[in-house]
Amino acid sequence: MSQKLPGVAKEQFYNEQLYRAVISTDEIEGVRTTRKEVSIAHKSLEQKTKENIRLQSTVRLYNDIRENNFLTIDSLETIRDIYDQLTNDEIDTEDVLDGRLFRNGSVSVINANTYKAEHIPPSNEDRISTMLLSWIKFINDHTIPVLIKSFLAHYFFENIHPFYDGNGRTGRYILASYLARKLDIFSALVMSQQINQEKKKYYDAFKITGDFDNKAEGTFFVLYLMEILKNGQQEIIATLQEKNAILDDYSLYLEKTNYSELQKRILFLLLQSKVFIDDPHEGITDNEIIQILSQHFPKFTIKRVIDTMEKVVLLS
Repeated sequence: MSQKLPGVAKEQFYNEQLYRAVISTDEIEGVRTTRKEVSIAHKSLEQKTKENIRLQSTVRLYNDIRENNFLTIDSLETIRDIYDQLTNDEIDTEDVLDGRLFRNGSVSVINANTYKAEHIPPSNEDRISTMLLSWIKFINDHTIPVLIKSFLAHYFFENIHPFYDGNGRTGRYILASYLARKLDIFSALVMSQQINQEKKKYYDAFKITGDFDNKAEGTFFVLYLMEILKNGQQEIIATLQEKNAILDDYSLYLEKTNYSELQKRILFLLLQSKVFIDDPHEGITDNEIIQILSQHFPKFTIKRVIDTMEKVVLLS
């Protein structure tokens, strides 16, 4: 469905899902991130600005997934590099890592409702490194079905808990990368959004799987996350169907108008932008319209027509 979208609609829909994914994965960790911050970081990458902007590295990593620059995790250093990019300048002083690559002190995973420790991860870097080397071997085992491996690897990673802060963001990014490789970019991006909506189910999956009486059975965790993924995919499909129908209706209406060919093309680009991204302030710009249409019309003509249309309130 997404591949059949016209160019601007496809780009804006990706942007919308990217913004939501970054906001959601931070929100799960209790980190407040605004839509505007993600938008600024995204635009800074497109414009190739050299200044250090919050979330720029995070957005770059997710863009890499879109461009099929998939992760190959074959060393402990790769894990640390992902963490550094995702948490760039966002870690509190007390949570700065004190080992060579990972934490070298004890932590506890606390239940947000009961305030009791639900899990005690390994307490020093040597043990963490040993467990992560086993984890790396597991994720590179091509005999295991990819989705099952991805979800179990997510469970293992979060339980090893190699950092004082940022484990969730790092683990969900790695999960997203593997889902995109096996499925598609939107399944990857919607996973964090869906986890944020179904946090209780997500944390229950960890709790049930880690229970002593469960005896290390991972089936429940895989089934829980499969259901979360399926719900997210269904939501994406419903959204695409709805927005496609709206765009089709507008397109039919536009064809029946007496506007010139250039006016119709300008309006169609604006309609794609308006329908497929939720915030009107983040839509397509005049310069982007001019760039797209300049293959068929002179730039000064496009600009003049846009100016004229704005004066008669056609673009409101």
